[in-house]
Amino acid sequence: MLCNWCGKQVDSNSKFCPNCGKEILKEEKEVSSENLKTEEKTASQTSDNKVDEAVNETKSSDNSVVVEKANVGLAILSFFIPLAGLIIFLVKKDDEPKTAKTSGICAIVGFLLGFILSFIMTFLVINGGLRISEKVIDKSLNVVDKAIDKSDDVINDIEENKNVDISSSWSNYEFSVNGKLVKLPCTYKELKEATGFSMKTAQENSSLSNNYYTLVNMYKNDKLALYTEILNDTDSDVKYTDAKITKVGQSKYQVSTGADKLTFPGNLKAGDEITEDKIKELFGEPTDVYNYESDGYKSVTYTYNEDTTWTTTNFYEIKIVNGIIDELTLDNRNYK
Repeated sequence: MLCNWCGKQVDSNSKFCPNCGKEILKEEKEVSSENLKTEEKTASQTSDNKVDEAVNETKSSDNSVVVEKANVGLAILSFFIPLAGLIIFLVKKDDEPKTAKTSGICAIVGFLLGFILSFIMTFLVINGGLRISEKVIDKSLNVVDKAIDKSDDVINDIEENKNVDISSSWSNYEFSVNGKLVKLPCTYKELKEATGFSMKTAQENSSLSNNYYTLVNMYKNDKLALYTEILNDTDSDVKYTDAKITKVGQSKYQVSTGADKLTFPGNLKAGDEITEDKIKELFGEPTDVYNYESDGYKSVTYTYNEDTTWTTTNFYEIKIVNGIIDELTLDNRNYK
């Protein structure tokens, strides 16, 4: 270190300068050091106080945001449900007066607005000012009545179907649709009443020669619903509608376009899944089996028939494509 008086280099532990002999002063520097420490401690305390104040301000700000969100939500609830607003007002009027006041005001506004609208609507209806609305109400009630009636019909159909017993024996030549049992041969009227299917008008007016048969398609809502075959086994010409229906057939395609499903012997329906084992379990070994397969397409037709002569064709045919019933055909044609 340097001497305070002569400026010569001296030992830091020396009390007197060896050059000038004067006492070396250290007190001033030590005092300065102590002052510096005091200032640093004061600055640190000041900084800590500022940090605490900032934290408190942040907490206060956060609490303010939460309360504001609560006010908005409760205000909306109070407006649409005035009773809820009244409850909120009574519960929070001491602890959260701002929330309570806002909820109370919104509840009053919501209640008054609802009351005014109800009064206006009642007045206009009584004085005939809402005739259009009355018509709308009447129309809505009619729609409801029709829906109820339709539901009743559906329930009745379900109940009827529960009571229909489809024979597992195909040789009974029975099938059902819409809860009604039909046996081949049948009349056109019987089939139409049971299924709702009908011929085209031109065919209904056509004539069929005696001892002839022909294929006729049945429709519902302009959609192809059923294949049929009619037979005239009389001694004179008859209209198509007076001939016997001896054969019916329905395909998966017809069902997919909205046709009512026929239930064939064994409770089989077009479009249902089935296996070869199941068919044999129901009807035994088929009289004939025809297979066709190409590029992922596999078709198998199972035919069951009774004694067939040149005057009769009596059979049940089940066509399966890739495990799905593609078409079902039931035939009971007998000439006199």
